[in-house]
Amino acid sequence: MDYLPKLAHNGQNWITYASLVLCAISDEGLMGFLVGSETRPIHPAQLDGQGEGWTPQTNEERDEVVTWRAMDQSWTQQNAMINYTIISRIPDSIFTFMLHLKLPLKKWDYLKKRFGQIPRPESWVAAEEGMRQSNSQPEQSMAGETTQSTCDSHDKPPNPPSRDEGIPV
Repeated sequence: MDYLPKLAHNGQNWITYASLVLCAISDEGLMGFLVGSETRPIHPAQLDGQGEGWTPQTNEERDEVVTWRAMDQSWTQQNAMINYTIISRIPDSIFTFMLHLKLPLKKWDYLKKRFGQIPRPESWVAAEEGMRQSNSQPEQSMAGETTQSTCDSHDKPPNPPSRDEGIPV
């Protein structure tokens, strides 16, 4: 992640920082963490309405728990990677306002509200919409399944709007 620029304390390089962070996350196939389509896997006991004291009784239930553990571990690792990608290059003066935010989506939303939306290529918008739609389907996919390369040279974000065009500072 050394190639990512450090976000300036006043956000003057927000467009560059945000674009490169999005490229890094997209290249890993993990944009679903920033659009809300990748959610933590739900434990089988919660799906069956059994509660905290539930223990698997059948081989099928045990297999469900094993599958859930693998999916949860993968989600946790990917979530940590996205969190690190977002916060590793921001100054402490900004990070202190984000300490209470646990999910990458919440951190990213905070930064967008503070420094402004960034222009995104059409392919990103289409991929994000596809991820949102697939999230509304009943099947839960393993985090990171969707791989969408969005950082091709022809997909560079358009020139950022100037400060005079209403971008909050």
